[in-house]
Amino acid sequence: MKHRRINSLAILLILIEILLVSCSTSKLETSSTSKLETSIGNLSISRVEMLAEFANQKPKNAADKILMIYFENIENLTAESFREASRDVIVVDKHGNEYTIAISGIHQKEFFLAYITPGSTTDFSLHWPDNKPIPLEIAEQ
Repeated sequence: MKHRRINSLAILLILIEILLVSCSTSKLETSSTSKLETSIGNLSISRVEMLAEFANQKPKNAADKILMIYFENIENLTAESFREASRDVIVVDKHGNEYTIAISGIHQKEFFLAYITPGSTTDFSLHWPDNKPIPLEIAEQ
């Protein structure tokens, strides 16, 4: 009886280890999918937020929100270069609705893209030309 418990415990530990390894591998894969190859260099998404207002500006429709996508700072990149390179970048929701950039630039040393989207929608992907769509994970507020 004691021998069976030890074998069961050993099998359980092996299964837990396999599960932990597979979870950590998928996390690595997820983080690498937020990287973009662009004409201004490689970009990485640092965070995504859904805001009621940005820089004291609110969407005209009270039910809308501002979807903010922030990128890690790239040395020697200007706001104008970033704006030009990202002009054709869209966000698509789970229903296939496309949203164009409302504003882009640099804020507190982070480059960003901002989109006006319905506040009730949270399932978006970023579509940057010549890159695969990137699912966006909105940070908890």
